[in-house]
Amino acid sequence: MVLEIIKLTFFVIQVVLFAYLFLTTIYFLIFSVAGLFPVRQPLAENRRLNRVAIFIPGYKEDAVIIDVARQALDQDYPREYYDVIIIADSFSPETLSDLRKLPIQVMEVVFENSSKAKALKEAVKRLPGGYDIALILDADNIMERDCIAKINNSINLVS
Repeated sequence: MVLEIIKLTFFVIQVVLFAYLFLTTIYFLIFSVAGLFPVRQPLAENRRLNRVAIFIPGYKEDAVIIDVARQALDQDYPREYYDVIIIADSFSPETLSDLRKLPIQVMEVVFENSSKAKALKEAVKRLPGGYDIALILDADNIMERDCIAKINNSINLVS
């Protein structure tokens, strides 16, 4: 009698465990298959163009910063509505000279203990107002050509 109760108890535990694992597997399967068919709502074209400041802080990023700055300038957004601001911390004089030849702003900063937060804080203090959106990139990030336009459209849906 006791042996039958133990067998029945183990059988019930196995059924419950199997049901739980089966249902979780089905749950993940449904959402995995659903993820293969994304439903994206197209963003409405926004008539209002926001002023955008693109901050690119870098610490000894001489190897990549010039190419990143050039690519940041290549946007499908009116050029008069965005500015690229390079926050240069410990760049070589040659790199600074090459950056100044581009239509961007170069802000040199020097800190005893450099950090991205300190560089951004200093750049925001020095920058005049008039910007609606601030984008912060790493020194090796590259934006798609329509990045600013997409952000502009998304921002205005919220506000």
